[in-house]
Amino acid sequence: MKKLNIMKKLLSLLLVFGLFACSSDSDDDNNNQQENIIRIGNQEYPIEKGVLQNWGLLGSDTDLADCPNCYELYFGFGESTLPNNYYSENYSYQGYLIDISFVSENTEPSGDFTALESDYDLTSDSSNNEVETWVGLNPGSLSVEKSGNTYTVVYSSTDDNGNIVEVYYNGGISYWEN
Repeated sequence: MKKLNIMKKLLSLLLVFGLFACSSDSDDDNNNQQENIIRIGNQEYPIEKGVLQNWGLLGSDTDLADCPNCYELYFGFGESTLPNNYYSENYSYQGYLIDISFVSENTEPSGDFTALESDYDLTSDSSNNEVETWVGLNPGSLSVEKSGNTYTVVYSSTDDNGNIVEVYYNGGISYWEN
């Protein structure tokens, strides 16, 4: 009888530990989900919108890359009011923006790239160019995955001031073609 009671207690104890372990794992998964964010040094800025701008084929006369059949593309990430055409002549925008330039043989890029002429502005105001304070970024690593209409973009570089700059974005991307 004592053995049966001990076995019941051990079984109950294992059941409790098993339930705790299962609930603990799901909490960890929820806590480890990465948010759409721009991180500059220790400061974080939530990303509400992503844009992919296509500026067309590079051609043979370019300083960007030796890839005449490649497209000059820019990812732009910022606040929800970020327009799709944020670098055209007819746009209006206020807020923070990071701009990541790269070249790709495909207008729907996927894979690993070297980000080229990139920069960010935490006080962008297209109505008053004097307010803009663009900070240049060194060439960095850019990873792009596309599944259906969802992009996952991971970017890492350093800025002209020596800050580490990182971007993580997972979601829909608006498209604009020049």
